[in-house]
Amino acid sequence: YCTCAKCKALDDGQRKSVFANDPENHSASYYTFVNRVAQGIADEFPDVRLGLLAYQGTIMPPSFAVHRSVVPMMTFDTLAAGMDPEVRARQDRVIEEWGGKVPETGIWDYCWGRSYDLPRVDFAGRAQRLKFLHAHGGWAYFGENSRMADMLDGPKTYLTARLLEDIDADPDVILEEWFSRFAGQAARDELRRLYGDCEAYWRSEPMR
Repeated sequence: YCTCAKCKALDDGQRKSVFANDPENHSASYYTFVNRVAQGIADEFPDVRLGLLAYQGTIMPPSFAVHRSVVPMMTFDTLAAGMDPEVRARQDRVIEEWGGKVPETGIWDYCWGRSYDLPRVDFAGRAQRLKFLHAHGGWAYFGENSRMADMLDGPKTYLTARLLEDIDADPDVILEEWFSRFAGQAARDELRRLYGDCEAYWRSEPMR
C-alpha cells in the first residue's frame, strides 16, 4: 500500500479490520483510488463492472460512497462462520455493510477442505451463508480449491454449484441427489451417515 503522506493521512484512525490478524486498514486510500479508476472506466463503458478483492487491509467498507460499478469480492472462510457464531457475526456485519454500499457484491471463499484428512463440511451453514450473501446483493462467487486435496468435499461443492444456479433450491433435496448419484441407492444412506458424522465432528465444541 502507498505510504505517501496523503494516503497515510487518509488511513490514519480507521476502524480495525474484521480479520484478527489484519494489522492495518487501508480502505480509505484504496477505495479513493478505486473510485477514480471506476469513474474513468464508466465514462466510456458505463455497463462494465470492476471486480476486486476486498482482502487484508481492504475488506472493510470505507466511510464514503463507493462507485456503483465496483463489485467487492470479500475474502472469507464461510465454513468457519457456520461453525463459530462469533465469526459468523463478524462476516454478517461486513456483508451487510458492503450490500449497502454497492449494487453487487461477491465472496472469494476459503471454505474448502485443503489439508484436512476428513471432509470439512457444514451443509446447513453452507446454504445459509450463500442465501445471506444473495440477500445482500451477492451475485459473484469464487470457491478456491486445490484439486485432489478437495475431492472429499464433493457434496459441499455440488451443493454450492446448485445453489448458485437457484438460491431458493432445497439443500436437502440437492444433497440427496448427490448421495444417490455418487453411491447408488444401496449405499446412499451409509454415505449420508458418514458425512453426517464428519459434520458433527467439525461442529463439536472442542473443534470449534
